[in-house]
Amino acid sequence: MTLGSIQLPVMAKEITKIVVFAVVDHPAIYNVIMRTPWLNAMKAVPSTYHLGIKFPTQSGIEAIWG
Repeated sequence: MTLGSIQLPVMAKEITKIVVFAVVDHPAIYNVIMRTPWLNAMKAVPSTYHLGIKFPTQSGIEAIWG
């Protein structure tokens, strides 16, 4: 059950997007789980096998690992 939601800016390399987060009061192994709308907005290609994502920026393709 969620306590509510909050909109926060998320910066990935040189791109910043406003993301809506659900707020919960429950222990979790992750700090945050990024859903499909954020990945679509970033035009990102995720790889769960490689624990990373790649996405286009004005200066080329960027990647975030781990």
